[in-house]
Amino acid sequence: MLEIRHKNGQWVLHTLDGETLEGANLAGLELTSADLRRANLRRADLHGTRLALARLSSACLACADLRQADLRGAVLVEADLGGADLRGAALEGANLGEAQLMGARLDGATFSHRTAWPRDFKPRGTGCIRRGEPTELIPAERRCGRGDEVAPSDD
Repeated sequence: MLEIRHKNGQWVLHTLDGETLEGANLAGLELTSADLRRANLRRADLHGTRLALARLSSACLACADLRQADLRGAVLVEADLGGADLRGAALEGANLGEAQLMGARLDGATFSHRTAWPRDFKPRGTGCIRRGEPTELIPAERRCGRGDEVAPSDD
């Protein structure tokens, strides 16, 4: 049995029967802040999985399905993402320094100015979409009436 723990080590986020995470089906799970450093997730199904703020340094994610995964703020330093499918993944603020991205599919993956890419990697031309910083929208005050009334004059 395997346990995926929170990065502070106190909480178990998910348990799996088996001896390895290679090829594991983790699709759609809530694994925010998971500690998966040096994990072998080769060919794992992580489609739609929330991995925001997760520690994935030196993890093997080669050929993994990371479509629509939430990797915002995740640490993927020196991770092997070769051949991984990251289409539509959220990479805002992720640290991909020295990660292996050869053959990774990045169409529609989003990133921000805080996303750290491997040296000499240029996200332009890969299909990635740069997002600006989120802004807070404040709804306008609701007006009374239908909007076609004539205001009374001050005469």
